[in-house]
Amino acid sequence: MGVPCDQISGDCSCKRYVTGRYCNQCLAGYFCAPLDFSKYEAEDATGHAPDDPSLPGKARPQAEVDCVEHLNNQLQRHRRHRRIATAQQQRAALRRIRQLQQT
Repeated sequence: MGVPCDQISGDCSCKRYVTGRYCNQCLAGYFCAPLDFSKYEAEDATGHAPDDPSLPGKARPQAEVDCVEHLNNQLQRHRRHRRIATAQQQRAALRRIRQLQQT
């Protein structure tokens, strides 16, 4: 089973949210997978490079510019898009006014 608790003090050195004489019970309000079957990914994790062929999908290209420059470019694109959208709305409003004036 699990690691037994200290016979004298009764203290157990269980994992977090686990309790019991043999560290085989969950604390109230928590769910635990069976400890003898559970295996955490981090215990056997191995590092992979972003372009490792064993990883699914395609590797993302590395950033060509730093974050500040990227964010500035995004801000400029956002402002340009907003300016274009505003101009289109104004033209549509003028067209509607002309239509109403002709009737």
